[in-house]
Amino acid sequence: MLISSTAQPSKNIDYLHLPSQSALILGSFADSCLTNMPVCNSGYSLSFWIKITSNATLPQIFLGTSRNNFTDLQGIFVYQTETTRTERRVIVEFLFNESSWKVPLKIQQEIWDFIVATWNSTNGRLAAYLNGELVNSSVAENKSDVSKHVKLRGNFPRQVQRASLYLESGALYDQLTTRNRSLNDYEAKRAFELQMSELCSLSFNRFLPN
Repeated sequence: MLISSTAQPSKNIDYLHLPSQSALILGSFADSCLTNMPVCNSGYSLSFWIKITSNATLPQIFLGTSRNNFTDLQGIFVYQTETTRTERRVIVEFLFNESSWKVPLKIQQEIWDFIVATWNSTNGRLAAYLNGELVNSSVAENKSDVSKHVKLRGNFPRQVQRASLYLESGALYDQLTTRNRSLNDYEAKRAFELQMSELCSLSFNRFLPN
């Protein structure tokens, strides 16, 4: 993994926390799905836990795609656009060839949520799931607001040549997974259930004798 700025995973915790004004680049991805989703014949899926902290700035990119080509934004972005008391409006957006697919989510801050975003190459739709439940699906539209929110443009290490995912400070992250295929409703729900089962098992085992 390549880390920009002074970002360091916090010690003695089992999730990822990034210091203020820093980002973690999750390696380089050779396949073209991240920057040209329509060429992925089997689709593409991304899943992760996120906990938006109460001091997260607004607007805020949480997850995005970098290609060292910052005038041509392409790929996957998760960002917040507004907040109402403790609720954050979060957008999951796939952006390719000047077309945008967006699904808005409402997320409570300081609470862990599991997001699944999946691209179906057969019908050309983005579907987003929150804690195993389908929120909405989106067909292509032309307008994108991502460029207004990207603050890290130009700050990535120049050795990152291929499409890369990055995480930005403002949230806590865990169990980020990508798949080179789309997930259906059952699989997205099952992914959440398996995550919950694993977390419950880990919590229970902490109280078992050595």
